[in-house]
Amino acid sequence: MAVIVNAFVLVMLVSGIYFCFRAFARPCSFGYKGLSFYYFGRRIWKLTNRVFGIFLIVGSLIFFAIQNIWDQNVTQTEATYHLYLLLGYMFVSFVITDIIAFMKMLINNKNKKNKAKSC
Repeated sequence: MAVIVNAFVLVMLVSGIYFCFRAFARPCSFGYKGLSFYYFGRRIWKLTNRVFGIFLIVGSLIFFAIQNIWDQNVTQTEATYHLYLLLGYMFVSFVITDIIAFMKMLINNKNKKNKAKSC
């Protein structure tokens, strides 16, 4: 089971690198499409991919360190717990990424309205 968790962490790392550095090139490609993408469209594509990619890279490195440095002898129950923890981390990353994107777009819209009023 620990091998499955390590493979999942490796997939998280590779996909995080892809999201962070490549996925924003074309909005039609494989990438993070959260609620903010469906609400704001392609204007938010680059930000959400970059933020979600950073979350995946940081999370995978942290979990890899926990799995391989501190927990050398992991039982199947502990490995299952680590897998559930990874899935929970990914869900929280989805939510935080969408919150950041919504806040960014709302701040941008507010600034545009203020500039239009001041002219």
